[in-house]
Amino acid sequence: MEQYIVDAFTDKVFCGNQAAVCVLKNWIPDELMQNIARENNFSETAFTVKEGEKYHLRWFTPAAEIDFCGHATLGTAFVLLNFYEKSSPAVTAQSDSAEYDCVSRGFCPELGLMEDPVTGSSHCMIAPYWCDRLKKEKLTCFQASQRSGILYAERKNDRIIISGKAVLFSKSEILKIN
Repeated sequence: MEQYIVDAFTDKVFCGNQAAVCVLKNWIPDELMQNIARENNFSETAFTVKEGEKYHLRWFTPAAEIDFCGHATLGTAFVLLNFYEKSSPAVTAQSDSAEYDCVSRGFCPELGLMEDPVTGSSHCMIAPYWCDRLKKEKLTCFQASQRSGILYAERKNDRIIISGKAVLFSKSEILKIN
C-alpha cells in the first residue's frame, strides 16, 4: 500500500485541508483502516481500490468511518490522476445509462457546501468537453449528488446554454422586516 499526504483546496503546501490517501491493491480489514486513520490523526484518511475501470473510495476519521469527505475525495483524485491514471481526463464521466450523456459531482467545502447538489455553472465547463468527445451539440447531464438533478446543455457557437426543469416546494410571505 502506498500512502500520500495531500493538501486539498490550495496550491501551496502547509495550506488548505490535509488528507492521507492510501492506494490499495485489495481491501484490507476495516479495523486496520481505522488504525491507520487513527495513527495519521488527520480529519480524514481515504482508502481507494481499483475494481475494473473504477476506483472505490472509503473515508475514515481517527474515530470512525464516515459516508463522505470532499477534501479527501479531491486529494484522492489528485493522487490517482497524477500518479496512477496520468492519461485519464478528470471531473466527469460518460454515463452508463442511455438516458444521460455524462455524470458529474461538484464539491466545494471551502464555500461551506460539502457537495453542491446540482450546479449549472460547472456544466458550462463540462459540456464543451462532452460535446467534443461525444460529437454532439446537445447533452443530457446527470449530477449524481444525494439530491441529484438533470441538466440540459446545448452548445451554440462559443456559448453553452444550460436549462432544466423546476418545481415549487413552498410559498410564503415576509410580514415584517426589522
